[in-house]
Amino acid sequence: MGQGRPRIHKVRNGALDWYEDVNRVRLIYLHSVTKNGSYEIDKEQLDFLTNVLNPLDYRYSLIFLHHALWAGDSLHANVRYPDAIEKKNTWKNKIIPIIKAGNVKAVFSGDGGWRLEGRSMRIGGIPHYITGWSNLMHIPPEWLTIELEENSPKIIWHKLFDRDHYASYVDK
Repeated sequence: MGQGRPRIHKVRNGALDWYEDVNRVRLIYLHSVTKNGSYEIDKEQLDFLTNVLNPLDYRYSLIFLHHALWAGDSLHANVRYPDAIEKKNTWKNKIIPIIKAGNVKAVFSGDGGWRLEGRSMRIGGIPHYITGWSNLMHIPPEWLTIELEENSPKIIWHKLFDRDHYASYVDK
């Protein structure tokens, strides 16, 4: 697990699910559209997470995925995913135990629907961020910065719609 090229897990529907280690921090990238076109994390990805989330291999981990499946029926998303309550329960009951055991410090998704950049919530004590929709080209790249500190990431985030700026450490 060197610092060079990322280790690719698989290619599905033209999108990648993979991970890389950067300074002993494991970064995991998941596409959340299955082969049949539904929005979810399927069994293959759950197995992948279980296999790559071993805290003996890194200091901590961050997960990045396409859709905010944990927020599909809440105020944090204005686009309701099909079967949103089921997806939210799957996230809470199947995925959260895996990522807690894997020392995941934060989860980020891009797509939560129109005008949702800058939303966050905690699930099982783990911060979950909706960072924005890729078609929103007005977002400056510096509005979200993640610094890989020794024991936890420092997240510097300018919330665009609430007009405040803050820096937060996930753990102190």
